[in-house]
Amino acid sequence: MLRLRIFARLVAIALLLGASLAVTAPVHAQDGYITLRITKAGFILGATGGGGTLTYQGQNYSFALGGLSVGLTIGGSVSELRGSVYNMHRASDLAGTYKALQASAAFGTEGGNAIVLQNGNGVRLELEGTITGLEASLDAGGMIITMD
Repeated sequence: MLRLRIFARLVAIALLLGASLAVTAPVHAQDGYITLRITKAGFILGATGGGGTLTYQGQNYSFALGGLSVGLTIGGSVSELRGSVYNMHRASDLAGTYKALQASAAFGTEGGNAIVLQNGNGVRLELEGTITGLEASLDAGGMIITMD
């Protein structure tokens, strides 16, 4: 009887350990670091422009960005963002369209804003930073990054 209890406990522990390993998502290391400055203005239609720098494999790459949004957009703002870049195989993978459905507001300087974006190449940007200005928006839009 004691052997059966010990065996049952060992099986339960093995099952729990196996289940926890199966549920654990694979960890993907950061591929690069990005800084960007985005200027946004609009009334109903919004326009976005700016640029930044990607640091990837010890090299710096500059890029430009632009975009349009449709929805409720009133005012203007400047965002200073920085963060990590994932799923890159080469620097040119950063280029592409990043879509977002977003709600934002800026009155003066707001910190701690975070956003995650992904393009068609599977590149994921995890950004945070500050927004300065007087702007409120609830819109659908995106930005297009082009390498300089």
